[in-house]
Amino acid sequence: MSLHRLISVVGIVALCIAFALPAFAQWDPGVEGYGQFRYEYSDEAADGDFDIRRMRISWKDEVNDVGTMARVQLDIADLLEGEGQEIDPKDLWVWHPFTPTWSARVGYGDVMFGKDVEYSSSSRLPFERAKATTSFFPSEKCLGVFATFEGQDTSNVIVDLGVIDGMDAWHRGDFEDAESFVASAEIPFGEGSVAGISYMTSDIEVAGAAAAQSGSSSLNFEPDVFGAHVRYQGTGNVAGLALQAEYFDGDWYNHKAHSLYDADGWYATLEYTPMNSAVTPFYRYDEFNYSWDMQATQTGSSSAEYSRHTFGVAYEPFASNLVTLQVEDIDDAGDDDTTVGIQWQVKYK
Repeated sequence: MSLHRLISVVGIVALCIAFALPAFAQWDPGVEGYGQFRYEYSDEAADGDFDIRRMRISWKDEVNDVGTMARVQLDIADLLEGEGQEIDPKDLWVWHPFTPTWSARVGYGDVMFGKDVEYSSSSRLPFERAKATTSFFPSEKCLGVFATFEGQDTSNVIVDLGVIDGMDAWHRGDFEDAESFVASAEIPFGEGSVAGISYMTSDIEVAGAAAAQSGSSSLNFEPDVFGAHVRYQGTGNVAGLALQAEYFDGDWYNHKAHSLYDADGWYATLEYTPMNSAVTPFYRYDEFNYSWDMQATQTGSSSAEYSRHTFGVAYEPFASNLVTLQVEDIDDAGDDDTTVGIQWQVKYK
């Protein structure tokens, strides 16, 4: 970014803050958010880069006396980096409780599937989500409605049912239309531990050049994906220990190539924070396997595999600050790479 552009961006941001703060001051919660500043070096590329990975501005509050909640979250990292020169919405939704057990969320937000999709990037220790997660659920976001049942008393099960316009990242290029149905169920056990299953089925239609190549006016894809997850939070003698794991199996729709693949993948993350310690070592293994295009006429059983070992340590030097050192050993269908990164995360409000 040139000096002139940097000064312009800083000036615009400063003016926006100056005008916005008096308005936000009328709301009790005020503005919250976090920033992630990162440097990563890739052994394969023999190059390193600085990056503002995320710069979130968030507001959430009850808007009436009956419990209706509104959420607005924006990411301005691309604006600051000059990549796309835009502000990306991350959450634009309204949530309302109809009864003590039933509620609904309408608008734009995370797909309510499994654990890794919804798990906040400010809480996740590895820099990014698992490969299987980002493949089946690119960008994690969707537009639609979710109904939630939260059991009371003897039944603590939580059930989410959603009707959405597919994954937001699918809406590009020759995209024509998409509809998805999402269902998930989760039950808590112990203190802070949960286990659950999820399912999503979609109907995707593309036209234009992608369809013309197949000699048709449109192409239809109907991917399904099933997931199972667990999050275990240690107590007693194993307090500070946490394990999170998830398995995916189904059809991967590659929205960039408009192709469908038979795929599966999983990850497992182990974390440990010693008592009265500000340091958390962690390790994650994740894997993603897929066959070649299911609609191709070619014969054979060609397939590709992706696996990654992620080692890291997170250190909280003081409140609302987290410094993370991470090393990844990646095998992408036979192509090896090692990346080393350091990230500074700052939460603000």
